[in-house]
Amino acid sequence: FYAALHPYRNPILGPNSIYLYKEAFEAIPYPNKECYMGLVESFSSYQALLRDDPQKAQKLSEDVCQRLMSVMKVTSAETEVTVAVKYFYLLACKPEEA
Repeated sequence: FYAALHPYRNPILGPNSIYLYKEAFEAIPYPNKECYMGLVESFSSYQALLRDDPQKAQKLSEDVCQRLMSVMKVTSAETEVTVAVKYFYLLACKPEEA
């Protein structure tokens, strides 16, 4: 789905955040891994795709949902999934001028 969303990527995110997503993706212990629906649909690039082409966004969302259900071996899209996300904050302040 990254290729489908790439044209809608917010330039503020820069070119390197894909490595952060890849690291999180690789940490998931399933043999066949896919990102979770809420996570996918919260990406700013997905939101841009949704504004630009709602049908294409809906198709992408359905495809990811089907792939996730296949990996989980469930038949209901209502199956509850728990996602844990780590956030890191760097706090700094400008030094006072003497």
